[in-house]
Order: sequence, then structure tokens, then C-alpha cells
Amino acid sequence: MSYLRKPCLVPWEALQIQFGADYGRLRDFKRKFLAYIADVLQAYPAARLSEQPLGLLLRPSPTHLPRSRRV
Repeated sequence: MSYLRKPCLVPWEALQIQFGADYGRLRDFKRKFLAYIADVLQAYPAARLSEQPLGLLLRPSPTHLPRSRRV
């Protein structure tokens, strides 16, 4: 998300194909996926994302890793 330059809406259907093709119903996938996103936000609290009716809205966010110093 640190490479995003503008907000990006990822449709629920595309997320289901990528991460939950074994779910028969989109609403079942969405419920489970959002639970996992809550876990992700524990590790990456600076992530700027939000649930939208049509998908997951990703916004430019700072990197979750500190910058390394060059020697």
C-alpha cells in the first residue's frame, strides 16, 4: 500500500477469486475476510483501508517496515 499514489477500490468479487474461491457465497467470504483484515490491522495499524459496499478501498499508507539505513 506504500506504493499507491491514489485510492484503489478492489471489488469483493476480485478478492474472493484471489483469496476465497472455495466460498460459495460472497457474503460468507466477505465476513471471514474482514475478520482476517482486523488481524492484519493489528500488525499494520497504519494501513488506510475501509470496507465499502462494492469492495475494499485501499488508500496510500506508510510502509509497515522501517526504512533501512544505508551504510
